[in-house]
Amino acid sequence: LARFFEQLRSRMDLGFDKLRALYTRALVPVLTHRPAFSILFLALLFATFAGSQHLRFELFPGEFSTLNINLETPPGHSLERTSAITQKIEERIQQMPKDDIRDFNTVVGMSIDLNYDRILAPNLAMTTIAIPQTERNQLAPEKVLQRVKADLQELADLYPDDIVSLRVEPQRNGPPVGRPVEVRIQSEDFATNKAIADELKVYLATIPGVFGIDDNLKEGPRELQLRIDDERAGPYGLTFEDLAKALRAANDGVVSSSFRSPSAVEDDDIRVLLEPGQRDRILDLLEVEVRSSTGHLIRLADVADLETSDGYLAYHRVNGKRAVTVFADVDDDLATSISVGRNLEARFADIRARFPQVDLIYGGEYQETNEAFANMLAAFPVALLLIYMLLATLFRSYLQPFIVLTSIPLGFAGIVFGVGALGYSVSFSLLYASVGLAGVVVNDALVLVDFINRARRDGMPMLEAVAHAGARRLRPVILTTMTTVAALLPMAFGLLGSSKSYGPFAAAIAFGLLFAMFGTLFVIPLSYATLSKMEERGRHFFGTLRDTRGSASGSGPISGSGESETGVPV
Repeated sequence: LARFFEQLRSRMDLGFDKLRALYTRALVPVLTHRPAFSILFLALLFATFAGSQHLRFELFPGEFSTLNINLETPPGHSLERTSAITQKIEERIQQMPKDDIRDFNTVVGMSIDLNYDRILAPNLAMTTIAIPQTERNQLAPEKVLQRVKADLQELADLYPDDIVSLRVEPQRNGPPVGRPVEVRIQSEDFATNKAIADELKVYLATIPGVFGIDDNLKEGPRELQLRIDDERAGPYGLTFEDLAKALRAANDGVVSSSFRSPSAVEDDDIRVLLEPGQRDRILDLLEVEVRSSTGHLIRLADVADLETSDGYLAYHRVNGKRAVTVFADVDDDLATSISVGRNLEARFADIRARFPQVDLIYGGEYQETNEAFANMLAAFPVALLLIYMLLATLFRSYLQPFIVLTSIPLGFAGIVFGVGALGYSVSFSLLYASVGLAGVVVNDALVLVDFINRARRDGMPMLEAVAHAGARRLRPVILTTMTTVAALLPMAFGLLGSSKSYGPFAAAIAFGLLFAMFGTLFVIPLSYATLSKMEERGRHFFGTLRDTRGSASGSGPISGSGESETGVPV
């Protein structure tokens, strides 16, 4: 066994010797034609930036094991009619394969709206489905979601008069970030808000990949509105508040007292209200009497009118202003929340000119993505500054830390390539992982620059020192990188089970380190040689400038020791 390992070690040494010779030959043209390869490096950075614009963004991706089916029937439907529709939904669910459905429960009269708020109404219902946690469902829960959607869409097509909307959505892990597209219209006029919301929905329908377009101003059951006639109510000293209290007392009753039975723990209210037969019809409400300031009983019909109109399930306010929010989902294969948000901002840039009192606020995933990028852009310079300060202290130079930092863009190129090639999306955690990756990819570059400095202090010419240090560090650079990459690639490719949370993370780290390895072996020597030549030219320029000034003042060149001044250090 020892002999086998000894032979294996000898073969590996021989292989690395051949690889080292091949690397040295490949490095020679890079160091010889530095301007051309510098342009190639800049082109790679530009391609990385361009490719990053086409990545999909999903701030909090994750697996799910629960589905919500939100039902909306016409506004006039009662609880009983809505419940009858939910029974048909449950019958359809029971016919689905057992591999897709474990159990379910239904609540009638309540639903979760598009803004993840609970809303109560007799024409709403919500059914929650639990998905069996089999290996197949854990790897691809979206397939179960699509099958349930398709099956229930067939049911909705059978009952178009009873089903206004039937939404099937997963309960995802992580904080709610809102819909991919979410635009809030704020002003004091609900009619204006609704008109702009309709305009937004019409435009969203023209964008490919946008679906599920709706708003949160839902039509509710018909409502009664009490309108007071000031001319008729004025002589009696009656106000709208007086009439409203009388109407509520007749319909809902008034608590006059309370009592507690010997076996009870809490008091029971004594409520006084009209008999059901006296408040069944609308005309009965007009017969309710209210006492005026003069002590007379006045009928509501004598001073007010009751009107019926279409109402809404809920009125929303944000920061005290009335608001209507438009929502939409996005097909990631055709569009992204960022592209749709930018289209909306460009299309409705004149909204303040047309409606000065209206505020158009973009939220949801588009807003969260922009904030995440803003936070990352704020944190990344701080991380770079800390890395630079540590490197400047180590090298005792203000220039050489920039050589080490050139390996970071190659790491980001690896992130863009790995995430894009494997079809992953950019998540919130991945953005901050990229900041941490910047501190990892500089390790090999740090040691390589230190080796070059040692070789130059020993008297070796600059280009020879760069090639020598790269050849000596080839083996540890490859081994340290490939051991980490080999450990992460199975997770990145999903060989033993894919994960939307950890797969992108592993792909970003693995491909980021892999690209940074080539950056360490080629870009770091290129940067060192280029900046060293710039440093020498700077010294020569400043040295010549000082000699010229010295000759002009009549002091002449420095002599005596036989050593000429070479210029100020850079």
